[in-house]
Amino acid sequence: MPREVVFTSGGTRSQQSCGQGCGLGRQGAGHRVITSSVEHHSVGHAMRYLEKFGFEIVELPVDRYGRVDPDDVEAAITPKTIL
Repeated sequence: MPREVVFTSGGTRSQQSCGQGCGLGRQGAGHRVITSSVEHHSVGHAMRYLEKFGFEIVELPVDRYGRVDPDDVEAAITPKTIL
């Protein structure tokens, strides 16, 4: 378990660090990342960055209330899904 805390300048940088760090840190375990179509733009930027390293980004749609269908999530998960 990591014993380190990282402070960033704000939410955007935090989300980018998390998305990129989790993706690149677990790259050996898989290459598939699932997100939704309504994430903050910083998440989208992090996902496009990961694509440059060969990650497969799966963007799930949401309903009119902004909810992802749990069945869509279940269908999107594969053994190569890491985030």
